[in-house]
Amino acid sequence: MNRLINIVFMLFALQLLSSCDSNCGTVTGNPFSCAKEKIPSHANTGSPIITDYFSTSLRSFTCQRISTCHNNITATECNNEFLNITNIDTEIGLSSGVYTSFSDIQVAEQNNNISANVTQGNLCLTELNTITCENTLMQNAYDSTALSPLEGVAQLISQGTTSCQATFQ
Repeated sequence: MNRLINIVFMLFALQLLSSCDSNCGTVTGNPFSCAKEKIPSHANTGSPIITDYFSTSLRSFTCQRISTCHNNITATECNNEFLNITNIDTEIGLSSGVYTSFSDIQVAEQNNNISANVTQGNLCLTELNTITCENTLMQNAYDSTALSPLEGVAQLISQGTTSCQATFQ
């Protein structure tokens, strides 16, 4: 199972890296510093959900991991529900209570009201990739019976990573 997760992550990383042209990104192909344009469709959802904005990449990547570990939610369903998460601000380096939902965080980033630290963003996604499906944090990230099924994502990010908390400046 870990090998499959590593393969999926590598394919995801290759997709991000191949989408940046020579006029954007860093020498290593930083996926968050391309010009404000959408990166090609994610293989599993078929929709252009990954952009150069860290908040969108975090949502997409986390949902891909959750849908891999939980067979009762698709990545698309997760991406839609993720926008409603209300308890994730401090987990990604923002002040508590400034943003009502993750959707508000995405809008703030797209409007250049907040900006992500690219290095920390990359580390955050790398750390999330190391959390296995068997890990309690990943198991608790999604609860189909809860009023807010993705409420556990905040704990997944805050306790499963160390770099995500320093992502936004």
